[in-house]
Amino acid sequence: MGRTPAGAPNDLARAIVASIEREREHRGVSTPVLIRRTGLSANYFYKRVRLEAPFNLNDLQIIADALGASPRVFLEPALTAYEQSRESEGVRAPAEVLRERAQKVIAVWVANHPGRDVQAAVAAAVDGLANRITPRQWLRFIDGDAATLTDDQVAAIATYFDVTPDYFRRAELGPVEDDLDAQIEIQLALADTGALRLAARQLGTADPAELRAIAAAIRTAAIGREAQP
Repeated sequence: MGRTPAGAPNDLARAIVASIEREREHRGVSTPVLIRRTGLSANYFYKRVRLEAPFNLNDLQIIADALGASPRVFLEPALTAYEQSRESEGVRAPAEVLRERAQKVIAVWVANHPGRDVQAAVAAAVDGLANRITPRQWLRFIDGDAATLTDDQVAAIATYFDVTPDYFRRAELGPVEDDLDAQIEIQLALADTGALRLAARQLGTADPAELRAIAAAIRTAAIGREAQP
C-alpha cells in the first residue's frame, strides 16, 4: 500500500471522521450546531469532514465535549474498522466488484418492493442489529466503498439482503456466495422480463453455471420477443 500524502487523512483518520459523523447523527446534532459548540471555524471543520485534512487530538476532545461524550466513542469504532480493514487486505472486494454486487441486490429488492425507499428500509433493519448506518456511509457503500462500515454493519446489510457477509467482503466468491450470486442473476433476469414472482430458489438444485445459463436464456428470449414484428 502506498504512503498517504503529507497532510491528507490516512485510513485511521478517515475512520475517525466516519465515527464522528455517526455519533453526531446518533445524538441528533446538526453539523452547524456542532460547529458552533466547538468554536472551530466552519471552513476548518468542513475541510476535515470532506477528508481534505485530518482532525488532530485536540479537535477530538473539543468535539467530544461539544457532544457531551468521551473521545472513546470516536476512537474505539474507528480503531475496530481500521484493524478489520487491515486484516482483510488482499481479500477485500475491489470497489467495482462491491459496487456491482450491491447494485444487484438492491435492484432485486427494488423490483420486489416498488415505491419503497431502500435506504430507509435498510437503515431501519440494520439499526436493531448494529450501529446505525448514516446516509453518507450508505452512499459510499453502494458506490463500492465499505471502509467506513464496521464488520457488524456489513453483516447486518448482508442479512437484510439474504446474502452472506463474504458476498460483500471478498473479491473471490466461495461456493455458497457463488450460488447466491447465480440466484440473484436469475431474479434480476426475471425482474427485467416482468416475472417477479418466480423466485430463483424454486428452480431446485441447479448449480451456479446452470442458473446463470437460465438467466441468460430468459434475457435472450425476452430480447427475441421484443425484436419480433
